[in-house]
Amino acid sequence: MDLADKPVSPAPVRLRVVTYNVFQARYLEEPPAPGVQRDAGRSVLRDFATLPPLHSADVILLQEALVGMTRTAAAVDTVATLARSLGIDAAPNGLLDGLSHTAFLGSVVGARSSWGLGAVSRVPARFTPVPLPNAWWSRWPRAALFAEIGPWILATVHLEVWPVGAGARRRQMQTVIDALLEIPGNSTRPVVLAGDFNCETGGAHQVMQRNGFEPVPVPVPTWSLGPLALRLDHVYVRNAQVVATGVEQGARGSDHLPLWVDVERLAGAGQDS
Repeated sequence: MDLADKPVSPAPVRLRVVTYNVFQARYLEEPPAPGVQRDAGRSVLRDFATLPPLHSADVILLQEALVGMTRTAAAVDTVATLARSLGIDAAPNGLLDGLSHTAFLGSVVGARSSWGLGAVSRVPARFTPVPLPNAWWSRWPRAALFAEIGPWILATVHLEVWPVGAGARRRQMQTVIDALLEIPGNSTRPVVLAGDFNCETGGAHQVMQRNGFEPVPVPVPTWSLGPLALRLDHVYVRNAQVVATGVEQGARGSDHLPLWVDVERLAGAGQDS
């Protein structure tokens, strides 16, 4: 892995971070595409335009971002479209070298699109992809995407599917931690790791806590299907203070709800990086 040798400047003291699984961008734009009229109220772009905790995000960490053709045959680029809607410069599709406001890391789905992780940052970041081990039976390649902003290290993850895959989720999270340990100064730099863990508890969470991370409380379910509702999305922090946090229950653009967290780096955190 080509991890950065040193952090990027300038370094914000406080960040608002949003994590959101956007359901393969099925409801990205407003108005909805033909064929999804029953869900006319759903729109990721409207979520970010109208909900203050999302609209004011400094960093947006995405899962199930899509680049290519949707089920309705309309071409989309989740990351670039969302960035431009917020007035943020969008990098060329897939840019992971140098500094950028956006990044996308996807795997090919059929012949028409790529599906995976994305990030949007108001401050230019250095992005690093981290491939994760797959369960032998899984058809979806898993990965993590790191973003470095000054001393800050942020990561978005999408772990193996629930309810099976507990062992794979644990191995995947350990791989994320191993990659983090390769980043210079990681032990003192503020870190925010967020995403769709595809589990409420278990081995992936234990790996985080054994490595000094603290969970941000998730008081309500973040995913639902009919009567089933689970807290599958999570945020963990290290060397950072959580100032405020919430689950944005007014969002309608996905089968998941977005989480947001305001974090400040601790005094002295990352200054020796």
